[in-house]
Amino acid sequence: MAWIGARAFAVAALVPAAAFVYTAMLTPQVLAGSDDPALEPRESMPWIPQLGLSLSFRLDELSWLLALIVTGVGALVLLYCRWYFRGSKEGIGQFAAVLLAFAGAMYGLVTTDDLVLLVMFWEVTSILSYLLIGHYHRRGASRRAALQALLVTTLGGLAMFVGVVFLAVAAGTSSMSRILEIAPTGPVIDAAIVLILVGALSKSAIFPFHFWLPGAMAAPTPVSAYLHAAAMVKAGIYLIARFAPVFALSGPWRPITISLGVLTMILGGVQALRETDLKRILAFGTVSQLGFFTIVLGYGTPDAILAGLALVLSHALFKSSLFLIVGVIDRQLSTRDVAEISGLGRQAPLLATAGFLAVGSMMGVPPTIGFAAKESTLAALFDESLRGSFWGAVALGGVILGSILTAAYGARFLWGAFWRKKDPRHATLSGYMPDTEWPRPPFGFLVSPVLLAAGTVALGLAAPVVSVALAGFADDAQAPGYGGVDLETGYLALWHGFAPALFLSVGAIALGLLLFPLTRRLGWDSRARRARFTAQDAYYLVMRSIDRLSVVTTAFTQRGSLPVYVGTIFIVVIASEGTALILGGPAHAQLSAWHTPTQLVVAPIMILAGLIAVRARKRYTGVVLVSVTGLGMVVLFGTSGAPDLALTQILVETVTLVTFALVLRRLPSRMGEHNASVGRVPRAILGVAAGAMMAAVAIVATGSRVEDPISEAFPKLAYELGHGRNVVNVALVDLRGWDTMGELSVLVLAATGVASLVFVTHRADRLSATKALPEAPRRARRIPLVETTEGVRVQTAGDTAPRAWLVGGGNVKPENRSILLEVIVRILFHTIMVVSIYLLFAGHNAPGGGFAGGLVAGMALVMRYIAGGRWELGAASPTDAGRLLGAGLILAVGAAVAPLFFGLPPLSSAVWEADVPVLGHLEFVTSTFFDIGVYLVVIGLVLDVLRSLGAEVDRQTIEMRARGVDI
Repeated sequence: MAWIGARAFAVAALVPAAAFVYTAMLTPQVLAGSDDPALEPRESMPWIPQLGLSLSFRLDELSWLLALIVTGVGALVLLYCRWYFRGSKEGIGQFAAVLLAFAGAMYGLVTTDDLVLLVMFWEVTSILSYLLIGHYHRRGASRRAALQALLVTTLGGLAMFVGVVFLAVAAGTSSMSRILEIAPTGPVIDAAIVLILVGALSKSAIFPFHFWLPGAMAAPTPVSAYLHAAAMVKAGIYLIARFAPVFALSGPWRPITISLGVLTMILGGVQALRETDLKRILAFGTVSQLGFFTIVLGYGTPDAILAGLALVLSHALFKSSLFLIVGVIDRQLSTRDVAEISGLGRQAPLLATAGFLAVGSMMGVPPTIGFAAKESTLAALFDESLRGSFWGAVALGGVILGSILTAAYGARFLWGAFWRKKDPRHATLSGYMPDTEWPRPPFGFLVSPVLLAAGTVALGLAAPVVSVALAGFADDAQAPGYGGVDLETGYLALWHGFAPALFLSVGAIALGLLLFPLTRRLGWDSRARRARFTAQDAYYLVMRSIDRLSVVTTAFTQRGSLPVYVGTIFIVVIASEGTALILGGPAHAQLSAWHTPTQLVVAPIMILAGLIAVRARKRYTGVVLVSVTGLGMVVLFGTSGAPDLALTQILVETVTLVTFALVLRRLPSRMGEHNASVGRVPRAILGVAAGAMMAAVAIVATGSRVEDPISEAFPKLAYELGHGRNVVNVALVDLRGWDTMGELSVLVLAATGVASLVFVTHRADRLSATKALPEAPRRARRIPLVETTEGVRVQTAGDTAPRAWLVGGGNVKPENRSILLEVIVRILFHTIMVVSIYLLFAGHNAPGGGFAGGLVAGMALVMRYIAGGRWELGAASPTDAGRLLGAGLILAVGAAVAPLFFGLPPLSSAVWEADVPVLGHLEFVTSTFFDIGVYLVVIGLVLDVLRSLGAEVDRQTIEMRARGVDI
């Protein structure tokens, strides 16, 4: 991506452009579907049949319109990025990928017919918008704005998800088309509608959630043009338009949508008149326009729906164009302040023309599509107010007032961006500021804003065609409850005659054009804010309160005492499980004194070791005694017909013992030297109670089974489905592969957590220096490494240390060095590695598998480290631990999902069989690739533990001793 640079955006634009063409080609089917729903383009496949969920998508007029907006504007914005980011190299590939993914998520959101799937797309857009808004991640303002947008929209999304669950359960389906066909009613439905509206209003920046959108202007301008004009903020509007035809007359719908819509439209318009940043003028104007859409589409009548859809279309064009125009100005002048820009209109006539066309559409000036949409809106609401509708009159009054403000801040934008300005501080003899020097932008930089602005005029001239295309959805938007009133769908046109709507529209524009100079004369844009407490202040107050509460909670619960934490966990377990046992009714226990004679010998030893471990005063003694109980389990597993478990248990115990030994090097040898043990009796009582509770749970659980265990079918399933005879291994990599996937993730997180605690500043592999040393002489003559203050080097003839069997042996202190151990490790290392590989590939039909094989390989690395120190570990490690962890996880996930590309369920296995001369009959099962991933993850975990708790601690110890620090 570095070599192609910003040109990558032009390539990326081909994807939404292709989607736009494909969606446009479906237009005949979409329009035919308004008469016959069976002709609508639909795709569906089962997803979670048990819950009645499916991956279903459909294109009606509404989803078709939004899909065209998402893809068409998205393609032009990506093409615009080609010049906006010219010369920039940092993060270009990531930005292009995230923006493309956002376009895909929005396309899925507006075309899906399943509510649950819609919620998933909804949250995906929130996450991706967080990444896009925070693109300039080194700027504090960008990070704060991104987090604010994420928190507000995600909180609304959670409320909406609860409403979706209510609605789907009450209706008996999650299909939106089916729910709207059923049109359920009742208190539960009303509650669901309110919660869904919370999500829609928060996404579309409607009061009191409006404050996040102006803050999001910290994002790059293409993000603002796409997310905040054509895509993300339209998600909530889309949801309102989808549900309004059925639920507009439900109790809470109109009071919420119309009152909050009017308030948002007025607040946004007023604040836009106060801003001096061109981008923030558009931001608050967008807030105002979103309130406008909420009013019109939320009203829910057919003519209002038609006008509202036309408004959404016009807004996507003119507001995207205006944002892109601001981006050109900002990129060329490095400023968006209206006080620093003058006379730009004469120097950039093409850009100014596009700006005037876009603002004209926003005001509702003919012959733009904005005029046709606005006049239809006023006509629809005027008719409703004449019918005596209270909310119709409120909506009409709010729209008129908001339209006046729209004309005023539209004029303010044109004045700020293109007009010559009077300013006594910088005035010339003519009384005007000198024209701002304008570097001519590349022509390609102007293509997108000009095309979008021209689109407002083209669609305005084609208003009757647009009306026909959108009329199908509007005709179906007949909300129940209108009785015998005949509501005919209006139509879009540039001329309806001298109707009241025309006079209202012209009057609003005229008053707005008079209001702008009045605000300038009164100094409205230079006065301090009037409201002492805003929604933004409320947000910061809540965030500060959460921070303070978290500090208080942490100080109260996190006492810095591990015994307190463990004791709290035990108390909760005892209380919860004990309550369940007491209230659970009579229990049935099936007890036997023993199953095999071995248990009579091993169990007392394990119990005795546990009791002695409690009384041990030295830490290492206690660790060894605890390991005795683990080794006792090895014997019990081995004598109970579970060789796989026995092998894994002994390997785990060995690795655990080594890990404890590494940690204990930095701790006092005796317990209680620094902090004496207190409360021994309560701790003993708690320990006995926890042990007794777990024993009771085990007894009751094993005696409460009412069905045959599923494990009885595992031998047959392992052979028929997994093509293996080792039931344990086949279950891990095939039958219960998803569980193993989760366990692998836990192992990777554990390794990362251990390393992050030791490698405080970075996680770089300090052992890689060993790889740079001359390999051929070392291997041929077994020349050891010598560590000096300058680093590590190959031992020379002048060094007094004897030659070693291991390359790192020369760095081990003489009193800690064992030549015999070095010889044994050198002889056995490769043999142990071969054994680990054997266990890996034999595990499908014999004891072993990737986990056991990885532990054996890890033990070989442990031996190298113990014998030769950290430099020997560096020489022995195949690569960086993080790469092993990542490669193993990727391989396991790839093996799990690969069957999907062949039309099979995930984790499906295939077997390859052949008779090979000398070797005989061979079998290879594809789940072995999953096992290889497990093998690599386990080796990576052991290597990460060794290099962090072992090698890195050694290095830190040497540095501290060199500084004279007593350890």
